[in-house]
Amino acid sequence: MPNKTSRKELSESAVNTIWQFHLYMITGGKIAKHLGLARSTFNAVIRRLRKQPPPVYVKALRTGRPPRLDERAERHLIRYVGQNPFQTIETLSTPSKAGCRIHVNTTRNYLAKNEIYAFRPRRTSTAWPRL
Repeated sequence: MPNKTSRKELSESAVNTIWQFHLYMITGGKIAKHLGLARSTFNAVIRRLRKQPPPVYVKALRTGRPPRLDERAERHLIRYVGQNPFQTIETLSTPSKAGCRIHVNTTRNYLAKNEIYAFRPRRTSTAWPRL
């Protein structure tokens, strides 16, 4: 899932470059200008690296509500829809299909994420002769 913040995370190579420049006693302004970063970003990375051992740089955990279905339950739902394409969205939201009771909109979002959409069957006319 794409990151929803406007801030970008630094790659491990950029963090290692900042740390190496810092070890060679190059000033923060020069490093920031060389890497195209703000000085405050450089200072935040250095502060964080001083707290942790330098070879290990752990990215911050992201906040947010955890997903209602885990990966296994989501796969089960998608597989069930593939086998029973004419089931209503209400029946797909029941615990036997999705693993737990979920809202209709949540079910629709999971299906849309996996590119499964609802279509109405095409009406056929009985006036045309069948071959």
